[in-house]
Amino acid sequence: MDIGTPILKLDLQSVETDYKKLLDEEQMRSYKLNQLRVNNQTKLNDLAMKIKVSAMQLNRKKWNCVMSSISTAWVRELRIKCDRLNSAIMWPSWNMSSWAAV
Repeated sequence: MDIGTPILKLDLQSVETDYKKLLDEEQMRSYKLNQLRVNNQTKLNDLAMKIKVSAMQLNRKKWNCVMSSISTAWVRELRIKCDRLNSAIMWPSWNMSSWAAV
């Protein structure tokens, strides 16, 4: 401090420096808060996407299960119809020895 320097001027400079420092700290907190918001939104979006993917996988498994059941029932019904047809057909008894005489 120099002789003759007004004390109020030094005090004003000190207050201005402290004020700017506090403004900078507030700005940094604001930036950090915004960054946290962005990070949280990103995490929420990721979780929402994972939920959608899981739901799609579950629907696919359900669809595969349904199709498997339908396919199994269809094959079973087809076998029953074939068995009925086979039992209804009267197969002629071929005499193979009569072919040799021809």
